[in-house]
This record gives sequence, structure tokens and C-alpha cells, in this order.
Amino acid sequence: MSEERGQRFAFGIAESAIAEAGQVPLDALHFDVDAICRAYDSIKPVAERLGVPPPAPHVAGFCCAPLAGLGARILFPKGSEPFVLPILQSPEEIDALEEPEDYLASELTRQRLAPARELRGD
Repeated sequence: MSEERGQRFAFGIAESAIAEAGQVPLDALHFDVDAICRAYDSIKPVAERLGVPPPAPHVAGFCCAPLAGLGARILFPKGSEPFVLPILQSPEEIDALEEPEDYLASELTRQRLAPARELRGD
């Protein structure tokens, strides 16, 4: 009877390494389909050397969509990670927040969905 030991693992390549391999600014991985494809093509030899499957091209990870849905302004500085500008100054402003009817209706979310659809071939 064989017993599995340890944990299964997942392996990923950091988006900053993918951007560097493709010589594209990190912010381009959020919106620029050509830059995304170039970066992911460029990381394939690294994945092969590591003995892992190359990652599939996709829009960079983004955890700020709910904040955008609530009206936060999010900047994408050239070559950097997204930056959320503070919009709330007091506990009362926090208490006054209301959940949007549709988080996907925010302009930023729609802007990010466009390259994702293009990458999927929609």
C-alpha cells in the first residue's frame, strides 16, 4: 500500500519575472495584449529550464476590483504595481459605503475585461 507523503505543490512564475523576461513594464501586463503575449512567450525558456509548464498568457492578477466597484481610484504607474488612492477619511465615510449593484459595471473592471476577452479569442 503506497502512502502519499507531504503536500502537492503548485508552482508559479512571478509576474515581475514574466515582465522582465519580455522586457515590458509591469503595468503593461494589465492592459496591453501584445505586451502580455510577448512577455509570456519570453518566459517559456525559463519554465522549460525549471521543468514546469509555461504559464498561459493572461491579464495580470488584480485584487482591487472590489475597491474599483466601490468608486476607488486606482493608478497604474509605469513599470509598477497598481496603487489605490485613499478615498475615505473618516469612520463615518466607511459606514456610509453601500454595496454596488454590479461590481463588473466599474469602468476599470470593464477596461481589464477587454484584454482578457481578446486573449481568450472572444
